[in-house]
Amino acid sequence: APFQIITFQASDRELCRRIKQRQNDASEATVDVLHRQQQSAQPLSEQEQSCVITIDTENGNALETLLDNFQ
Repeated sequence: APFQIITFQASDRELCRRIKQRQNDASEATVDVLHRQQQSAQPLSEQEQSCVITIDTENGNALETLLDNFQ
């Protein structure tokens, strides 16, 4: 493929937990912002899907999984 699309995945529960855990963060993200982003997200096309690398950020080896895709 001429390019790769990297998607980072986590459960809704984990995403909400991470947002609520933030303190002194420049981000204006809230759980409401997360839900609006999820509702407006557009699915990838079939062509784009063939170029996707999905990384589960709840997995303890997310970085290694990502790096393994580029070796």
